[in-house]
Amino acid sequence: MNQPLQSFINLVTFDQSLLALKENIQHAEQEIKTLHQESQRLEEHFEEQKKMLAQFRKQVDLLEREVKELSDQEREKKQLLDQVKNNKEYQLLMKDLEKVHQRQLESETSLLTAWNSLENAQQDVSKRRDQYEHQKSEMNAKIDERTQELAQLKEQLASRSNARKSFLEGIPVEWLQKYALMQSRVGNPVVPEKRGSCSACHVSIPAQDMTQLRHKALIQCRNCYRFLYSEES
Repeated sequence: MNQPLQSFINLVTFDQSLLALKENIQHAEQEIKTLHQESQRLEEHFEEQKKMLAQFRKQVDLLEREVKELSDQEREKKQLLDQVKNNKEYQLLMKDLEKVHQRQLESETSLLTAWNSLENAQQDVSKRRDQYEHQKSEMNAKIDERTQELAQLKEQLASRSNARKSFLEGIPVEWLQKYALMQSRVGNPVVPEKRGSCSACHVSIPAQDMTQLRHKALIQCRNCYRFLYSEES
């Protein structure tokens, strides 16, 4: 294989390693993004559970105030019973007292149900808090690990990109221009011929082109326009 072709193949091989690095960087960035999204969803779910717990507490507080107010009303009406002057007033107060007593029973029943719901919610949040903190810790550790890996990959890419200039020496400008154009279109712009065919699109190479390929060492496929070279040459 002549020197320009060897240099060109070395450049292609080097660029493939750069492409692999870039793909690894994209994969790491996507993985970090996904981890952040999962962490956000985990946090939002736990916050929703805490909001539900706060609603149960609010309901209990409201019912406790209601029960206290009804108890105060009951006490006041019992005190008024001692001050009534006739049977009519007494009967009216007794009806009011009965209504208050009925509302007390309903409120106390609702309060008991609310307390049970609050206690269950407290236990559930306490249990889920341990799970949340454990999962959050694991997720943060993964994010830190992937972030460090991403930084290392970017450092490698920057270093290798700077070294690319040394691979351009001895390669005809025309090859480099066509190569740059093909790079923007396909991921493998340079491929070897295999058994008289393009190893990328698998179209047979005409005999005339095969002769040129073995003598000139580098041609373009007439079908996919990739650079072709003969490993034998």
